[in-house]
Amino acid sequence: MNSKGWEKYFSERDKQHNRLTGKKEPAGFGEKPALLLIDIYYSVLGTKREPIFESMSSWPGSTGLEGWAAVDKTAELVAVAREAGIPVIHVKGMQSGITPWIHRKSRPSAQTEEQRS
Repeated sequence: MNSKGWEKYFSERDKQHNRLTGKKEPAGFGEKPALLLIDIYYSVLGTKREPIFESMSSWPGSTGLEGWAAVDKTAELVAVAREAGIPVIHVKGMQSGITPWIHRKSRPSAQTEEQRS
């Protein structure tokens, strides 16, 4: 793999994963970048910084302190993107009317029910 600059951030596990999966070279970033943020909301963080198992007592889907550390880095990235005039897009499902996966009960799929008929 030719160095693109981000390889220095790969852990040994990341490098091994790429070797085993035969990942091909990325095609590049294109000419019109955007920053896409997905699912950064309280049900994956909790409302205060706590270790994961403490946070999970209130927020079962919490990622704990590791999630908050990722959000801190993301905040830095957002600031740089905005300063450079790069669009920042937030995608989240909390106000969508969709029940978050952590609160869903297992239900047979429609296809399974039809197959039973």
